[in-house]
Amino acid sequence: MTTKIHIALIGLVIFAGSMLHAQVTVTNASLTPLNITPASICQVTLINAQGAINVALRAAVYNSAGELLIEVKTTVFNIHSGVNVLQAQSLGFASVAYAPSTQGKFVQAQHQLPSGAFKHCVYVINLGGEVDDEYCQDLESDNNSFLNLILPFDRDTIDTKTPLLTWTHSEPFNLLSPGESFRLVLVKLNDGQDAEAAVTANSPLFISNNLFRHELQYPFDATALKEGESYAWQVQKLSAGGQGVVNKTDAWQFTIRKPKEVKDNKYAVLKRKLDAGFYTTTNNKLFFRFDEEYGGNNISCVIYDEQRKKVNPEPDNETQKEAKQTSVLIKSNGYNRYEINLEELNLKSGYYFLEVFNEKKEKFTLKFYVE
Repeated sequence: MTTKIHIALIGLVIFAGSMLHAQVTVTNASLTPLNITPASICQVTLINAQGAINVALRAAVYNSAGELLIEVKTTVFNIHSGVNVLQAQSLGFASVAYAPSTQGKFVQAQHQLPSGAFKHCVYVINLGGEVDDEYCQDLESDNNSFLNLILPFDRDTIDTKTPLLTWTHSEPFNLLSPGESFRLVLVKLNDGQDAEAAVTANSPLFISNNLFRHELQYPFDATALKEGESYAWQVQKLSAGGQGVVNKTDAWQFTIRKPKEVKDNKYAVLKRKLDAGFYTTTNNKLFFRFDEEYGGNNISCVIYDEQRKKVNPEPDNETQKEAKQTSVLIKSNGYNRYEINLEELNLKSGYYFLEVFNEKKEKFTLKFYVE
């Protein structure tokens, strides 16, 4: 009987001790990312369900990778029964430590958090050095932060299929938490779709992960961008491990210019005597008009380069083409139109001379330029 009473008393003491330690709880902690100081991270509300006791606090701020940025330990202080709202002036500090990392030095110098995700924790320490209660809250900091696209401008039309994609953000890359990164996403823009919807819904045409520079040339070996088509793009900031987007730019769009169709330059008129004028060819074709005053059969013509080296053309009679005739050399009296395919002659860029002879062997000449 005595043994049973003894065991019961021991159990009661243990239970009472655990209840004693569990009676001090943290119900609230007020902290803004704009004000990170030893005093501010210790501003908490405690509830003490027992009589007046002595406790201490340990408060800390961690980045998204779990790395400690600042840690504060207070001296022992007394709290009364009930609600205790701790004020900075009522606390003394046994130790204050900032992490030697870039982020830790930033917090120490600026008294604020860089942009990103963080965690603030407060621990109630009893006189035995044990943690009675802990309270943690997530913090999201975007103070003075910006993340913007620069070039190509939104809704711009550009000529290159490998554009230089340029963006910017407010803080140095070395202020990122370990594991945080940026990525660039580019998608094809469908008809009737805005850029934001395209980036959200369409399959990426190109993604660049772990982006730690503000310029990116669209790679030559990536999926080719096409003339006349539009594309949407965005830069996103990813949390540690790339598990989620914590910030992003607006989505912008640009279009690859579709070359204008160059119309054939028709028609050059041959002259008996050259003057300062000349005819410029387009699409590697020479179109000329020759009005024959006399009846005749085949046209006789020759092309020379500037060194008077002869090139042998084969003109097509467009009048007969329209009449669906097969001969390319027979011409009719009157208004006659001819075409010479210069691509088949492999002419280099420069000036050339076309000479045409009528039935009386009279010569007509045209100076023309091949681009």
